[in-house]
Amino acid sequence: MHRLPASAAALLVLAACAKTINPEPVPVPGVALQTWSVEVREPRARDIYLRNDTDRDVVITSLQLYNCRNIKQDCKAYTPNVTIPAGRTAKAIRVEPFNNKVTWTYNFNYQFRMVGSATASTPDRVAGATQIADVAAFVPAVAATTDGGRCNGGGPTRESDGGSTLIMIFGNSIRPSRIVRVHLDPARRPFEYGDTRGDVTRRPDLSDSTASDRTDIRLQIDRQMTYLINEPKGAPRESYYVGGPVPLSAENLGDPAAMIERIVKECGGK
Repeated sequence: MHRLPASAAALLVLAACAKTINPEPVPVPGVALQTWSVEVREPRARDIYLRNDTDRDVVITSLQLYNCRNIKQDCKAYTPNVTIPAGRTAKAIRVEPFNNKVTWTYNFNYQFRMVGSATASTPDRVAGATQIADVAAFVPAVAATTDGGRCNGGGPTRESDGGSTLIMIFGNSIRPSRIVRVHLDPARRPFEYGDTRGDVTRRPDLSDSTASDRTDIRLQIDRQMTYLINEPKGAPRESYYVGGPVPLSAENLGDPAAMIERIVKECGGK
């Protein structure tokens, strides 16, 4: 099996319509999760499934529906916190039409994190990642925007251990330009930070000439690991990692400390 970070993020776009059924896909080297849909006849609906093709359990930390038309579900971000054991499959969400006689469509993306006991400093825990000595050397392909941020409509997600996950979304509600997530432990201390900017709907790891730039910033505060990923339009991804205390005040990363403070204040977590 391929190896992935203890905290990783993947955004996968799935366009669905009432006349198409996607078969279960075969495993793809370097791709952690595969997704497909199954049509339900009575009542008419689509069940979206995710399969974990890694050797470690994963947790689906968020799932967002967007570009929705004629569906019953709210077109927003959800925090399901579904655990998928290694090699297993789980249903992520069911989507239903309002009117069976009218075309119904939607897209969704999701993010996940790995769980397990892998050593945080393992160099290849992000496929193709290159170690750099200084975070200041990283130039994000997409600059951080702080205007118009709003908390996820569902509020903070309460974890079974007493922790919580907070989400702030920037840009158009249909096609967000930035999604920031903060994971808090039971003592309300941030232990993980994720910042996805740009084309948050494009599929990771693919060079797509029609997609826009995207940047992913992942801070594993408790594990003292920083992952920095640029996915330029029409070019291969650039992945880097830095070990040691995470750069919470780094201006080139958008000042994560200030963003964490804002999200905790505005989005809850008490």
